[in-house]
Amino acid sequence: MASPRVSVLMSVYNGEKHLGEAIQSILNQTYSDFEFIIVDDGSTDSTRNIINSFDDKRIKLIINEKNIGWAKSLIKGIEYCQCEFIARMDADDISLPQRFEKQIEYMDSNPEIGVIGTNVYAIGENSKPKYKIEYPQYHSFIKWSLIFSNPICHPSVMIRKSIVKNYGYFDDNIIRSEEYDYWSRIVNNVKFHNIQDFLLLLRISGNKVSISLYSEQLQSAINICRRNLSYYIDSDIDEVIIKGFWTWKFATIANAKKMIGAIIKANEKFLDENKLSEKEITMIHHDTARRILLIAVTKLYSPTMIINILKTIKYDIFGIFRTLFWGIIAIINKYLK
Repeated sequence: MASPRVSVLMSVYNGEKHLGEAIQSILNQTYSDFEFIIVDDGSTDSTRNIINSFDDKRIKLIINEKNIGWAKSLIKGIEYCQCEFIARMDADDISLPQRFEKQIEYMDSNPEIGVIGTNVYAIGENSKPKYKIEYPQYHSFIKWSLIFSNPICHPSVMIRKSIVKNYGYFDDNIIRSEEYDYWSRIVNNVKFHNIQDFLLLLRISGNKVSISLYSEQLQSAINICRRNLSYYIDSDIDEVIIKGFWTWKFATIANAKKMIGAIIKANEKFLDENKLSEKEITMIHHDTARRILLIAVTKLYSPTMIINILKTIKYDIFGIFRTLFWGIIAIINKYLK
């Protein structure tokens, strides 16, 4: 009998509330040729009983006698993954039935792609979709977006095992935002893609690390963003300014101006270093205009910001209207649906 092609990797700690639903969503996949590695990170609730209640030979339970943390548990779990592909899954999310089928199909048709994610629906405690979260589709746009933030939904990811063998996995020295650091480190050597289908229900409430330890998560992300952006502007940039970029709050007009200047400089170096098609260049320009406009409107009363708004015409002649449209769509998706 042939070995399975996919190792599904999940780490769970005291996840009894949503764990059964998450596991069942994996077992319900239309693509069934997988092993399911679950690392129980020293849970003290009924997590282990829930896992053991599933009578499925594809499930392989790894038990940590004491809690070592999410990232270290995933690093440990990687060692048990024997298959060609590793599919990530979190213990409180839900994979839609065709997720693996569509990811495998795309990876087989595009062997140059090493990491593939999907768009997701955000869900609350009742597991019903609240709004859509869309991620950039193509590698060049993902690489550009990584300068500023994490454009890959980690629990939606499927990655070739060969990538992990060649480039390792999480850095033990990074506390929080480990995946943002990892994607940033390998993006120059690995091709990324996000399927535009919505194939994961991402829980945005409960006890996720990104919610319960938000301040640590934010600080780590700021440090990574600062490192990424500093490369493209050939100098260090103040942490306060980077924080403003993540929160869209700028204490002074001078800070907003510096951030806009950094975006423009990053645009120039990124386009200079990467051979892109006209379509890709247009996408980067449009996003550059969007980022400038989002900062400028926070200090709209300033003549300096008015000038910067006018500068965006260079990147996207309809950028002001496009950004307004994106903003309206985002509000509709999040609050009115």
